Amino acid sequence: MSYDIPKSFLSVPDSKLPPELKETFHSLCKEAEDIIKMQDLTEHRESTVARFHRRVVDNFSAHPVLARTVVADHERIRELTLLAMVCFSGSICRETIYFLLQVNPYALLYVLFMNDSLIHVIAVDRRIYDVLLWIVEHYPWVFQHAVCQLKPPHIWLMRDYVYGQCSLETVRKFYELYPQGLRERETSLLMFGPWYPLSLCIDGENDPDANFCIWMAKQFPDAVYHLLTRGFMKYTVLQKVCSSLASTRCTSNMAKICRFLITEHADLIRQQGCFGEPLPIVTLAAHCNRPLVQEAAVLMMKTCPECVKDNAGNWLPSLSPNPFIQQVHPLVVQELEIEREISLLSRISDDISKAAIMTRHQSPRAVIIKSHLLGCLSEVYCSWSNLRISDVLQRQKQQIQEQIAEVCRKLEGNNGFEIMWYDGIREEFEMLDWIAHYDSNTDDENVHFDEMEDRLNEDSESELESEEDEETEDDYDDDSSDEIEGFTYEDAVRTSSIEMGGVRLYYERPLL
Repeated sequence: MSYDIPKSFLSVPDSKLPPELKETFHSLCKEAEDIIKMQDLTEHRESTVARFHRRVVDNFSAHPVLARTVVADHERIRELTLLAMVCFSGSICRETIYFLLQVNPYALLYVLFMNDSLIHVIAVDRRIYDVLLWIVEHYPWVFQHAVCQLKPPHIWLMRDYVYGQCSLETVRKFYELYPQGLRERETSLLMFGPWYPLSLCIDGENDPDANFCIWMAKQFPDAVYHLLTRGFMKYTVLQKVCSSLASTRCTSNMAKICRFLITEHADLIRQQGCFGEPLPIVTLAAHCNRPLVQEAAVLMMKTCPECVKDNAGNWLPSLSPNPFIQQVHPLVVQELEIEREISLLSRISDDISKAAIMTRHQSPRAVIIKSHLLGCLSEVYCSWSNLRISDVLQRQKQQIQEQIAEVCRKLEGNNGFEIMWYDGIREEFEMLDWIAHYDSNTDDENVHFDEMEDRLNEDSESELESEEDEETEDDYDDDSSDEIEGFTYEDAVRTSSIEMGGVRLYYERPLL
């Protein structure tokens, strides 16, 4: 199906109108400008808006071409319609907006600035979010036009929700009316994107609603596996959620999202991003002094016990000194073994019972005897199985769970067990994150690169000064050496570089 604008609804420059009709159009535009300039909601303004609405209805009904007319010589806006001017006034002329949309909904696709059409302007104006919902309910095809596919307007609606400028009810209702939007992403961003609505919601600064995020993930599961991009940093949705849990955003909403991702999308547990982003379990393990983080880490180890090991089956070096993982993981493995035994015993009991029932009504005497024996065996085995499950295995499972809970209580609030790698590469991650978050929309990018160079130069100077001090001290010690038991500084770090905008940034990256 084509979503191009029909020829009968293409824009018409006001210069092609008859003089009288052109004067009428300009008169209506002038009234719209006056309404925009009126600040107070006075009775005078209300009467002016009502009179303006009647004039619009009368003239547009008599001359439908006015609905397609645009100001040809506007200095900043390419295809300025009366509908656009009325939308600029916000919610004051809502009745007029609805009328003009019904007359010519294709005016929403007329380009105003660069690649932005009127529908984009409406999507970022929080005063008329209800108009956006009305549009998606009556004209959903607008959002499937090429202009909207390149730059989906609802992405900006999601951004407003992320920053607390749009209500949850509004954004959820939009995607309920237009679920296709969950599959769309903006492709015009370079440093940040392309992101799906789910990605934006989880990566935002505010605490996302867990039920809304889970609903979006169920509607379009592919978005869960899309790598989040911020500059040259790429990470998975689960990595981002675990990072949030390990930071100041350790909330019940984030914990619920984390549990959903672990249980429903377990493949993410072993998936890594780029530039050395740690595995989710490593991020959680560094902050297992918080109950919500402990709960997520235990669930992750239960879902994927091998998450604490590398592909060769060896423990991840960063988790070796972590007391929480070292104490809890063996208990989790024991609990899983007990659960597997319970499941096996229950399945065998069901199979034997079904076999006994199936042979019970067969007629030959030999079969009847075998059926009787099988029935007795089934009864004995089921009794033994039930006793073992209830009296032995369930008790052992409860004891293990109590031991896990005791470890969690013991380490809760303890800040002294953070894993060794975290402090070692914290500064590097801060530098990479600082570079990735630089403002790509600035008019003078050289300012940012100069700032980055100054910061790197300051770090280099401080490192040189510290090295000179160390060399001065080493002059008094002839036995000193850069090597410690065969381990050199070159073995510990490697020099990496990043080229951005013609400037190459050098930094030392610890080898993990």
